[in-house]
Amino acid sequence: MMQQDIVPRRYNLRWDGKRNAILIQIHRDCVRKAMVVKEDVPRVREMSDRHGFDGLLDSFSGDLKSESFGFNRSIGRLSSSGDYVCFLTPLPRIRIETRFACEDCGGTGDCLEPYSVLEDKCRRCWGTGRKHVNDWRGVFATTASLSLLFDLLELCDETTATEEQHVIVSMMADYGQHGSSLCGCFGASFSNYLHLDSTAANVTVPGAIEAMKRAYGFMYELGKYHRHDFRGDVHDGFLSLSCPGDACGIHHSDYWREPGGREFSCHNVDSPLQSLTLLAGISSLVGQFDAVLS
Repeated sequence: MMQQDIVPRRYNLRWDGKRNAILIQIHRDCVRKAMVVKEDVPRVREMSDRHGFDGLLDSFSGDLKSESFGFNRSIGRLSSSGDYVCFLTPLPRIRIETRFACEDCGGTGDCLEPYSVLEDKCRRCWGTGRKHVNDWRGVFATTASLSLLFDLLELCDETTATEEQHVIVSMMADYGQHGSSLCGCFGASFSNYLHLDSTAANVTVPGAIEAMKRAYGFMYELGKYHRHDFRGDVHDGFLSLSCPGDACGIHHSDYWREPGGREFSCHNVDSPLQSLTLLAGISSLVGQFDAVLS
């Protein structure tokens, strides 16, 4: 529908670089009309089983009127501002430093490979001298919660908003290849902005690249060779964003033909680290555009 029509806003996304979080502003009409997602519905049970969530150590809320939404309070309700209720999704840390010495460098932080001329720091601990572990369970709680939220908001078919919906997002929270795929549609005004306004290529897209770097670096760590894997481009209205991975990124599904909304899809988004990094970029894009309009 967004390809042909201007859709009244249900929600808007913004990147909060100070808190390393994604801000979701949901229209009051959607909050008021949204159904309560029960913990025993098949989709929630399936997600719980898949990711090992249980009633003893984990929590779930499917009510937008409560203080949080999703698994383990991943999406927290902040405040109300005008016609919108603000929810904050803090990015979780995946790579966690322990108090134990790194097994590769013995705690020195130095690269001990005798023939390495490119590295002076240990590749395993990146020079910290500490052993690190990866917490994928926590980040899957976040992407599973966002997946449920975005699908729930799609059921809110009409609001009294005067603002336009700039983007709708759908995302997965599964393991394996393509398990964290995301797709959606950009609204007509935003798509026209990408095609016609030079500010999009010169300011907005570079801002989104910086948001992705910050998001990725906070969740995992920005390695020496990862810094050049964050890319963004707009050419004749065709948008693409990339992050570390095997040609991992999002892109418009087709080239510009006429004014209107544009669908986007992804390529090789295999982990929640990648999907949340790209979502931070998308949130930065539409958040910057919304600031231009206001």
